[in-house]
Amino acid sequence: MNQYFWIRNIFLGLAILLMSVSLSAQKYIVIIDAGHGGRDPGNLASFKTMSDEKHINLDIALKVGELITENIENVKVVYTRDSDKSVSLDDRAYIANKNEADFFISIHSDSHSDSDINGCRVHIHDGNLGESKKLANSICLKMNEIAGRKNLGVQDSWQRGGHYFVLKNTAMPAVLVECGFMTNELEEIFLNSEKGKNLVAKAIYKGFEEFLSNLKGKTEKVVSNSNQFSTIKAKFKVQISASTEAIPFSKFKNLDMKVEEVFFEEGVFKYKYYVAAGSTFTEAKKVRNKVISKGFGDAFIVEN
Repeated sequence: MNQYFWIRNIFLGLAILLMSVSLSAQKYIVIIDAGHGGRDPGNLASFKTMSDEKHINLDIALKVGELITENIENVKVVYTRDSDKSVSLDDRAYIANKNEADFFISIHSDSHSDSDINGCRVHIHDGNLGESKKLANSICLKMNEIAGRKNLGVQDSWQRGGHYFVLKNTAMPAVLVECGFMTNELEEIFLNSEKGKNLVAKAIYKGFEEFLSNLKGKTEKVVSNSNQFSTIKAKFKVQISASTEAIPFSKFKNLDMKVEEVFFEEGVFKYKYYVAAGSTFTEAKKVRNKVISKGFGDAFIVEN
């Protein structure tokens, strides 16, 4: 009886160990998005000795990506840009969705009419998206603990009174980090310093690392019902709408295009609506422009 007890516990221990290894080996993809770039400088530097926002964002983004790559074996980093080049909002969302990323982190530096305002705020699209909110909260806390930034909290689209394109149009938990205010003299100096950028990057990395270690179950990543995969044959399609409830097709009649409804088991928006958009990204952009001209301003491109 005693021998059986020990054998049973050995096998139980092995099973738990194997389960733990399996969970830790789960592969994730994170998109690191350095805001602005190229022709779009973002917030301008106050002095010639300072950098415009696009350069600060890129420096921090590359440091965050390097920390993740060096310290978290099961996470692959993909950058929307790794140099000073222009990347459209369309392309940023497209890169994330094409790579079927699990997480999206956009890095920015803020401004305000009141030069006394300072601190870090992290934006999400919808306060009901639990994983996005958890990641945002984790980064806010670490920005305060590690980088010494005032915690201005998490803000969703309803609270700020508008959508951020990259948060709305990426199909995974997504956050936009405002690392500090360039309109605050001390904070601009901090964000321009190598020490400041290193601390901010470490804070974002640690926030992501802690969030990942606490992650349980499935993320919000959109996965269509296995019985209802998209039947659109084109390489690209344009998502024209998403809803928690089914939308009558009469709402799309002015498009004069075939609209497909796809049901998703995961995520807040169960019903998503698409039109075919051709075999090249250039063709897809034309279709998206047409859809927007018909009144669907939030339409965006995805790869089929």
